[in-house]
Amino acid sequence: MPGYIYLLFTTFPVLFGTIYHENIGIIGLNYIGLGVGAVFGLGSTLIANKVYQRLSDANGGKGLPEYRLPTLFITAWFLPVSLFWYGWSAEAEIHWIMPVVGTMWFGIGIVSIFVAIQNYLVDGFKYAASALAAATVLRALFGYVLNSTDFRC
Repeated sequence: MPGYIYLLFTTFPVLFGTIYHENIGIIGLNYIGLGVGAVFGLGSTLIANKVYQRLSDANGGKGLPEYRLPTLFITAWFLPVSLFWYGWSAEAEIHWIMPVVGTMWFGIGIVSIFVAIQNYLVDGFKYAASALAAATVLRALFGYVLNSTDFRC
């Protein structure tokens, strides 16, 4: 997940500076779309908790860690759709708000996925702090690998 976020962050200055000819101060404002999406993504926790409660009640009141994951079937689609939206609108050079709206959907998807996985790790492991630490190290490692590799041919 952080690999996608880091890659998206690195494209902002190039896209909005080169294609949309914005100065450096205005380029920074384009990150607001991602932030607004992240705030809306936090609202997915309310839906996830309702789903968890319903599945727990159906299981005799006993919740399982896997009950934290059903919302991922919906929110996982936000990532490829939003990245396509961002890339397509940037390539077509349509109004600058379209890539920003794409990043908003990306923020919704990434935060809702992150929260669901974190809740699963907390519920699923006896030592939640160790599981969260391992997940953090792996996320940072994958983010590094994605951003340090030269993909140019």
